[in-house]
This record gives sequence, C-alpha cells and structure tokens, in this order.
Amino acid sequence: MTAQERQVYLAGLEPLPGDPGASRVKLAAFVRSYPESRLADDAAFKLSELAIMQDDPSDAQRWLDWLVRNHPEGDRVAEARLR
Repeated sequence: MTAQERQVYLAGLEPLPGDPGASRVKLAAFVRSYPESRLADDAAFKLSELAIMQDDPSDAQRWLDWLVRNHPEGDRVAEARLR
C-alpha cells in the first residue's frame, strides 16, 4: 500500500460522523481508483455500513458483494459474508 492510497482512504473517513454522504462519495472514489489496494475491502465494508445508516440496503449489498468477489482473501470477507 502506498502513502497516497492511505491518505485517500483516510480522507474518505474524515467527514464522519457528521457527513456520511460525503464519506460515501469519497470512499467510493477510493475503491474506483485503488480496487486492488489492501484498504479497498475496508472501504467497501465501510461503504456498506454507511449505506445501511442511510437506509440504502441495496447499495449496502452491492458493496458487500463487491468485497467478496474482489477480495476473497481480505480481512473483511468473513464478516461481509455474514452480513
């Protein structure tokens, strides 16, 4: 993981907890820019949580599906499968 990846990921978390919508936009951009990053599964998992918080279960499921498909060996995959 590069320093830039980490910086972009952390920038996606900065609007929380006050602006989950802004975090969703930033974290989704992170996943599009760095889909192979070790942090991409963390970002996708957080995106699913934020979608649930904002009453968007279909988007939450989409992010969990993405995580399982694209990071089957990631540290978030077991929890994603349970959800």
